[in-house]
Amino acid sequence: MSEISAKEKKWEARFGVSISILATILAINELGASKFAEDELAAGNERTQAFMWYQSKGVKETVVRGQADLIDSLLGSGGVNDKQADELRALSLKLRAGAERYKQEKQEILLGSAVVGEEN
Repeated sequence: MSEISAKEKKWEARFGVSISILATILAINELGASKFAEDELAAGNERTQAFMWYQSKGVKETVVRGQADLIDSLLGSGGVNDKQADELRALSLKLRAGAERYKQEKQEILLGSAVVGEEN
């Protein structure tokens, strides 16, 4: 009986050590996983912010182009005197330049500042 008891104790000790080793490995794995989870959340937030920024530039571009188109339609109708027509043409050109700027900013958001360069 004492021989079985000694074998059982030896087996229990090995089993206990094995469980301890596995628990240590799992704890280290959990530490590494939490670090990567934080990185993943940060990257997700960055992508979301970039998407929202891109969308806002798209909305602004659409609104400005719509204003320029409205001014061009008004000028095309002939219902504006010459003095006002010159001012409206200048405003239309300014609005179209603004829309082009928004378009370039959207491109920069998509490609990154390094790709488009400082001149753009």
